[in-house]
Amino acid sequence: MTIGADKRIDFPVVGSFAEDPVGKIDAQRTINMYEVLDPDGKKPKHLAPWPGLDQFREFSAGGIARASIVFKGDVYFAVGNSIYRMDSGFIISILSGPTLATSVGHVGVAANETQVAFVDNATLLIWDTGTATLTDETAQLTAVNVDPLDITYMDSYFIVVNGSSTITNQFYISDQNNGKSWTSGNFALIESRPTILSACAVLKRRVFFFGETKSEVWLDAGLADFPFRRDNNLLLEHGIKAQASLTEGFDRLFYLSNDEDGVGSIMMIMGTMPRPISTREIDETIQNFTTPEDATGFVFKINGQIFYQINFSIDQRTFVYNVDTNKWHELEMLDETRHIGNTHAFYKGRHFMGSYNDSFLYELGNDFLTNAGERIKRTRIAHVMSSPTYERIRLNRFHVDMLQGVGIPDTLGIDADPVIFLSISEDGGVTYHNFDRREVGKSGARVKRTIWRRLGTRRDAIIKLEMFNNVVYYILGAAADIEVLPE
Repeated sequence: MTIGADKRIDFPVVGSFAEDPVGKIDAQRTINMYEVLDPDGKKPKHLAPWPGLDQFREFSAGGIARASIVFKGDVYFAVGNSIYRMDSGFIISILSGPTLATSVGHVGVAANETQVAFVDNATLLIWDTGTATLTDETAQLTAVNVDPLDITYMDSYFIVVNGSSTITNQFYISDQNNGKSWTSGNFALIESRPTILSACAVLKRRVFFFGETKSEVWLDAGLADFPFRRDNNLLLEHGIKAQASLTEGFDRLFYLSNDEDGVGSIMMIMGTMPRPISTREIDETIQNFTTPEDATGFVFKINGQIFYQINFSIDQRTFVYNVDTNKWHELEMLDETRHIGNTHAFYKGRHFMGSYNDSFLYELGNDFLTNAGERIKRTRIAHVMSSPTYERIRLNRFHVDMLQGVGIPDTLGIDADPVIFLSISEDGGVTYHNFDRREVGKSGARVKRTIWRRLGTRRDAIIKLEMFNNVVYYILGAAADIEVLPE
């Protein structure tokens, strides 16, 4: 933002992710908070705290979370190489029988009326709810040279993408209503343009087949020889970069795309046609990652809004897209690594997340003010402030409008009197000069004001706010007294 005549301004502290690789252009980041639009509120938008985590259960055989599905009153998890079920009493038990051939990487999961299928590019496991048995049905596919890379379900058929190194553009369908039975002739080819088939998903009774650089959409034509036919009106000029980033929910598909020029935008399909939802800054950040293909993603609704979370384990970043506001924010753990959530399941009114780096199941919720006991660092880095004609500016006063009086009594002063830290950068966000912290307000001190004075003189100024206390932080706005100095 540029500063005109000397005045007190309504400072635009509320915002989302817009960090340019050159911080002097734009350094905006919002971490562990998110932007909420409220046109009729005190201000038209504010920052709300992202929910915390509580450690819920441990998966007995260890491993990391790879997939989850809610089906007929239970939740099923693929963790490590094992399959687990959580029942209505929130008891988690490992399903006895065969295991997946792999312990890490993508696991595709789908269900028909009575069966839940899991695939990991080497194994097809079927859980039969009628007989309560887990069986290995890989031999059915091996017999026809199929390595089950990904799986979905539509119109009584399981649909499997073939990950064989010799047949790279083929998908198979099961016999009707039976994931344990596959017929050798029940396959088709993705061949409108050359590509390597990677993933599949169903949206609004269409099957989307994603290749590495091209994609096709198929319909159930109801024909006797083979029910599915390609929709030649929906041939996509991009594929998918990260197989595990693909997720369906709330009548939408989300995924990290890829085309002939490399990793592309994060896409959303609502209806039939995809559109990019990532910003230029998000795209440029991801394109500089070393391993974007390891991304995992899931979609869920919390606090009345729909969010798509995409995680990058090797590059240690997590971005979250708010479908309702079309804004992005980030999630971090206290050591500035990616958020631990790797899978999501909404079950009996509660949000459960499996972890990418331990064998615990976590619950996500507004009642949790920490990440399983770890403090949540909430950060907002605002716009670059400068004079449009580059005079030096003096910041005489800065007032943050917050939800005051949120201190928690009987916490030995640690969280009883919460504070917020302010620092300023004049070199494009490379380094920051720290100023004194300011109180947010003890319990009941609802008219407390959070103000800094005499913050110095500089040509450019980037304000960073950081909060560490285990309290509910809301930022409603800010005001600044700024003086433009003559040269």
